[in-house]
Amino acid sequence: MKKLNILIATLLFSTLFSCINSDNYDVPNLSGECSDLTVTKTPQDVATAANATAQKYMADDVIEAYITSSDEGGNFYKSISMVSVDGTKGFSIPVDSYNLYTKYEPGRKVYVKMKDRYFANNSQTYSLEIGSLYNVTQVGRISGVEYESIIKRGCTKVDESAIVNQMTISAAKNNANLNKLIEFDAVQFADESLGKKYYDATLNSIGGATNHILKDAAGNSIIVRVSEFASFMSKSIPSGNGKIRGVLTRYNGDYQFMIRTENDVKLTGTRVVPLFEESFTSNFGLWSKQNVVGAQVWGTTTFGNPAPCALMNGFSGGSQLNEDWLISPAINLSGVSAALVSFETSTRYAGPALTIWVSTNYNGTGLPNTATWTQITTANLPVWTSGSFTPFTSSGGINISSFVGSSNFRIAFKYTSTTSAAASWEVDNVKVVGQ
Repeated sequence: MKKLNILIATLLFSTLFSCINSDNYDVPNLSGECSDLTVTKTPQDVATAANATAQKYMADDVIEAYITSSDEGGNFYKSISMVSVDGTKGFSIPVDSYNLYTKYEPGRKVYVKMKDRYFANNSQTYSLEIGSLYNVTQVGRISGVEYESIIKRGCTKVDESAIVNQMTISAAKNNANLNKLIEFDAVQFADESLGKKYYDATLNSIGGATNHILKDAAGNSIIVRVSEFASFMSKSIPSGNGKIRGVLTRYNGDYQFMIRTENDVKLTGTRVVPLFEESFTSNFGLWSKQNVVGAQVWGTTTFGNPAPCALMNGFSGGSQLNEDWLISPAINLSGVSAALVSFETSTRYAGPALTIWVSTNYNGTGLPNTATWTQITTANLPVWTSGSFTPFTSSGGINISSFVGSSNFRIAFKYTSTTSAAASWEVDNVKVVGQ
């Protein structure tokens, strides 16, 4: 009997030891597990019923969506981003678990069982969120023991190319695109990120992540946020130009682009170097400030984008009649086949709009009427309604290829005001790029 007990104990110990050391113990392979449910509602239906306070969903409804995010690279933390199957509505589900990519990989169709879930339009992320109740009024994470019974892994998986949205930076920065998978082309990281790591505590480090700036040739920019826990955090930022793919998110006023793994970054092309770039930190003296009418002139201010920037205001003890030009140094377009100009502007008070002009025969010192000028009418300019200065607005990329070949190209900002209306205008980040 004693020998029998020893034998049973030995077998039991061996069985337990074998289970603990199984290769699949930590991350089980669930690739074969799937189920397709009957869909009764859409994510748009849920979003329409949502408000800023978490509500309990009472009906026994099911919605479907495709996965867009992945926590494989560690840049997403306990959250899954999804988009409706028609590609129109993105949303997120917080989940209290890790390695979610082993079950919910990008392109996988999933079914979400809505009964007894809580949902809300988060006022900080501007996103529809579905989950469990947290802190009485908020949507929180679904527990690690129940999320698989709520987010059902479907049997359909599509290639990412079927759900990715090819967009420009300016077009992407819209709440309608939150949680969608987006790809930018012809973009590059800002100069300040060159030579840095994806996570760098000395560079725009906020809340355990680094906010890099991604730019296009038109001067549009967006934050690329990388967590200190990302598996690629110590890799160097690539210096080239090309494609980058990720999920669009937002926190308060900032749109944030979240790459999932290092493979999302394909910046292998030649970096675009501006032919001319002006942020008014030191070169304002090289610009020609021509006062045609009135006492006010162009200057700089420390209230800028960030400071300093160029400023003109025709108000001094009352509105005044003014015409003042801010004219750039000569820009050489002789070595390119195409070119774009971009800049940023901000305004305050109701008055005449700033106008934009270009010339190839201005001598750099005389009054503007000594040269021939062509007005640019396609620039995107802000409109003031009330309060302080408007946010700085990108002009967008303005095609100036018709002036290619000139070594004396100049851009000018013409300010006018009257005795009854005088606005303030600020100008910053003037850039000319060639191809």
